This record gives sequence, C-alpha cells and structure tokens, in this order.
Amino acid sequence: MQEFFVKFLEAFAAALPSEICLDDLKALVAQEKWQQNPEAAAAHCLRLCGKFDAQDYLERYPDVARGGMDPIRHFVEQGIYENKRFRCLPDIR
Repeated sequence: MQEFFVKFLEAFAAALPSEICLDDLKALVAQEKWQQNPEAAAAHCLRLCGKFDAQDYLERYPDVARGGMDPIRHFVEQGIYENKRFRCLPDIR
C-alpha cells in the first residue's frame, strides 16, 4: 500500500497546480479507505477533486481509449505503474 500511495502522490503532485495541497487531497478520502483499498481511494479522490482531465488522458494514451477502460480507473490501477501522467483541469470561475 505504501508504494502505491507514494506513486499516486508523486503522479498527482506532478499534475497539480501549485495552489492545491496534497494534504487537502488526502483528506478527501478517509484514512481507513486508503488502507483498505488504495486504488479505489485514489480513484475516489480524483473524482471528488474534479481535476483529472479524462479527455486529455485518453488522447495521450490511445491504447486506453481503444480498450474502453475508464481513464481514472486505468490511471490508478495501471497508469501509475507505467509512469503515465495526467493533466489537471483548470478552475472555471
């Protein structure tokens, strides 16, 4: 679990705008969820924060698009280990 969590945070930190704090993201999902199922917790975190640009991810990685897998699910289950990256959506105000 620790290895996954570190890889997830590294990938997220690379994509995050500077105004978003990783501790805030970790707090979106209860600690026990991270321990029970880190991939599901990470996917939930990405969905809640609304920053994962799924369209960009599918354009960057056409193999994922062809496979028909949900881009967030792919990222947390496989993409992290393949060093795939994602782009954050900009805030719309």
